[in-house]
Amino acid sequence: SIVTGAGPQSNWTMLAALTAVRYGLEPHIISYGQARQPSGNLLLHQRLGVSVQFTGEPDKASVDAAIASTADRLRATGRHPYVIPRGGATPLGALGYVRASLELAWQLDEIGVEPAQVWLATGSCGTQAGLVAGHALADIVDVYIDDGANPISSVLADEGTDWLIPHYGGWG
Repeated sequence: SIVTGAGPQSNWTMLAALTAVRYGLEPHIISYGQARQPSGNLLLHQRLGVSVQFTGEPDKASVDAAIASTADRLRATGRHPYVIPRGGATPLGALGYVRASLELAWQLDEIGVEPAQVWLATGSCGTQAGLVAGHALADIVDVYIDDGANPISSVLADEGTDWLIPHYGGWG
């Protein structure tokens, strides 16, 4: 089984659940907030036969504790759950977006388009960490992240590349 979580309409949890079901694993999906009428990804979870456990707390971080307690409960029954952090945000996941930024740069170069901006939704910031690290390593597309109060791009670039370079070295 897998245990992961994110927001109520998370694309991440939907894809994680779908992949788990496809490969015969039991998905345990955690979401912050209160249970609500299924729509969007929650409706897709329901149609897939996957239940979503709600933390009852509005804080996104409540998912982390619920993931840990769900995994502990499964282990207590002799199971061996694969735990994936909230939003699927891991260094390896961010590395996928470093590679995606390199692929984006190559594709834009192939069609002769000069990149200007990349717009994306945010959740756990794994996507942004990878894109910022890709920019810091190869000066591909300028990524600026603003949480409404504090720009955080430079922090992600510094921390992301500090971790990625020693662990993954080259990109070829």
